[in-house]
Parts: sequence; structure tokens; C-alpha cells
Amino acid sequence: MRIGYVAKFDSGGNEDENAIYFALEQLGHKVERLREQRGQAAHKLECDFLLFHHWFDPESLSQVRVPRAFWNFDLVTYPDPTLKERNERRVHWMETVTPLVDVGFCTDGDWVAQDTTGKLVWLTQGADERMVGRGQPKYPNNPPVLFTGTHRGGGQGREAFVRHMLDRWHDEFMQVKGVHGRDLADFIASSQVCVAPDHPATDCYWSNRVFLTAGFGGCLLHPACETLKSQYKQGEEIFFYSTQQDFDEKLESLLKSPSLCQTIGDQAYQRTMKEHLYRHRCEKLVQVMKERCGL
Repeated sequence: MRIGYVAKFDSGGNEDENAIYFALEQLGHKVERLREQRGQAAHKLECDFLLFHHWFDPESLSQVRVPRAFWNFDLVTYPDPTLKERNERRVHWMETVTPLVDVGFCTDGDWVAQDTTGKLVWLTQGADERMVGRGQPKYPNNPPVLFTGTHRGGGQGREAFVRHMLDRWHDEFMQVKGVHGRDLADFIASSQVCVAPDHPATDCYWSNRVFLTAGFGGCLLHPACETLKSQYKQGEEIFFYSTQQDFDEKLESLLKSPSLCQTIGDQAYQRTMKEHLYRHRCEKLVQVMKERCGL
């Protein structure tokens, strides 16, 4: 199948677009890439369907004559007053773009659940198959507890989480920002437990750090998300917490059990390789497009 793909390629970070391009080609599809800044030429792509992420050019999109699909990674709305403006921008994008596509794939399952158009499909992100695998413990002096993300722009809940980690765990805690790929794998391998904040997260949405951490063989302590519980097994491939007290107790226990953390990370990696790569997500994406658009 020929797929037109409009995205921000080679923009740094986790390079999800290149990971998806790689996955689609591994599945045997021919992908014609187009950078967002040249999106006005999207209608010229010779393809069976067009895929994009957060591209916002309704006029150019409306000129595309093949089936159109977006895959939006954002949590669209979250009940945090400090995220009000961000929520409004994301809702506006959704309300403007959804009428212009045939299918909208969203990692925000809560937004899909309230959809009335019938166009939206829940599809989480995944691990980058080009990068997976346990890293090297290059930083033996790193603290044992690691948060691999930023707290700025994540709302007051995430900022409160980082404050708690600094106040309660002091020198045992480390936050790394702007580190990706195999460099991030090495940081994870140099720590014992990776932790994820409880905001923003819901039963149907969580950060892609889950799949990234598991794909690097990390032991992750994550807020309890009902749907995520069906993807990784509690106590075998991941640990879930429900309250701050539960978090502190479980983290304290894990820090006393380095061999258990190693085992959890190994099993999380195996699960990711079997079910949670971008290749697995792209298989579903293409199948949905075939079924809904008669391709």
C-alpha cells in the first residue's frame, strides 16, 4: 500500500515520525514523506491514503482526494485550571480537523469515548523498534530513582509530583529532560526504578514514556490506569500506585529489591517486543483504514 505521510521529520526528541515511517516500511508499505511546512503539496502525493499528526492546514487538507487520517498523540483535555489555554487549543484543532478526515486515531481514549462523529479510534503510541533494548550503565553514580520527563507545561499536578520527589526522596531522585534514544536507555540502565507522575494520566490515557521505558528494559512505577493494566501485568512487568502514600511505600520496597527491578524490566521489555512496538500500532492503523475506507 502507498501511504502519504505529512509530519515534522527529523525534528529531534523521540523522533516518533521516523519510527512510524520505519515501521510502515517494515510492514511492506511504500511511504511518501512530506514535511509539514510543505503540506500545501499534500494533494499531489500519489498514495492510497494520507496520514498526519498535528498538521494544521485545513485548506490544504481539504484538497486531498484520497482517504485522510490523523494520529493525534495529545491528551486533548484535562481538568487542571493551569492547562485551560492548552486544552482550548487542542479542542479547537480536533473540532476543526475531524470533519475533514475519514478516520482520526487518538492516544487520548477519553476523547474517543465522548466522540459523536464515529470517526475516532483509540490508538496508543509505541516503542521505537530501531532503539529498543537495555542500555549500558554508563552513569553508576546516578541516583536510583529516575523521572524521564519535564514538569514544565504539564500542569500543577506534575509540578507537585516533582516537588514531592525532591522533598521526600532528596538525593535518591533524579530528573532528566531532553534526553532521548540510546542515551536515554543508558540513563535508565544506570538507575533502579523509573517513576511516572500521576498527572496528567487517566484510565484511558498515559504518556508514551511507558512504552519507551519498557522498551529500554526499565522498571516503571506508574499511576494505576485501568486500560494499561491489561497491557502490562502488575507486579510482573510494571508496578502501579493509587495514592501518594502507596507510591512512597512501593518505591521504598523496590529500592530494597534491585534484583526484582531487573526482572521487572526484563519482562517489560519482552512484553513490549511482542505487543507494543510502533510496528504493532501501524498494523492496526492500516487495517482500520482498509476496513473503513475500502482500500
